[in-house]
Amino acid sequence: QMKAASLYPQAVAFFASHLTFFDGEAVEWKDVPASMEPAIELIQPEVFLPRYASVPGPFLPSFCAVPRQTLDRFGEEPFRLRVAEDVYFVNRLAFIGPVAFCSAPVGAYRLRPGSLSSNRVSLNEGEVRAFELLEEHKQGLSKELTAAFDTAFAIKRRRSRACSSEAIITPNTDITGIASAIK
Repeated sequence: QMKAASLYPQAVAFFASHLTFFDGEAVEWKDVPASMEPAIELIQPEVFLPRYASVPGPFLPSFCAVPRQTLDRFGEEPFRLRVAEDVYFVNRLAFIGPVAFCSAPVGAYRLRPGSLSSNRVSLNEGEVRAFELLEEHKQGLSKELTAAFDTAFAIKRRRSRACSSEAIITPNTDITGIASAIK
């Protein structure tokens, strides 16, 4: 992340890749030759918003460095929700400027049953609420960034509607019962 900051001082946040594993699984680290330079990219806000909405996994705040001046621009409430506060925070970063992403995994993120993020219904509802709160900050954004935000919000709304208000799906859920109940 320090290298990303030196390459892209204009970035408002510096994300690093990570491994994700489920509780009880072994984490398998792959040896990467020291001579191999990780890819570091600067992602403009118009590109970042739909990318994060479609594939949020690489952009967890747990693996992000945010300069103090960026946090100061958020005011007193950088996290305004109990569920999906990361969605609010990360999308709000894009309202301020570009982010940098380093492809080298620097840590591991464990998913476990019973966590707030394991309840897909609650999480999807929280993500939609995060976008509703973000709409307060749309004024003054460029036409391109507003369109990117609207696209990202549409992705979240579609996901939320697709999620049954009764079902909580985990990697081990047998979805055949859910599919037959929907018919």
